[in-house]
Amino acid sequence: MQFGLHLRENLLYPTPQRHYVFSIPIILRTFFKYDRKLLGKLCQCVNKSLLCFFRTATGLKTGIPGAVMAIQTFGDYTR
Repeated sequence: MQFGLHLRENLLYPTPQRHYVFSIPIILRTFFKYDRKLLGKLCQCVNKSLLCFFRTATGLKTGIPGAVMAIQTFGDYTR
């Protein structure tokens, strides 16, 4: 909670914000379980995908969206 307040009050400009959730198919989760470095690469892929999406949607070829990413790796078997 404190981290979110710090971001809002000290770092982020007062602009519209969006919340996106990306999930990995269960069959692929084993790869991430045994090679945690892949999680960083996953974040890079998500960031590049969002960059491509927003540039296409807005028509701005040089715009760069900001992103705060959090990875949740627990809870797969809590159901």
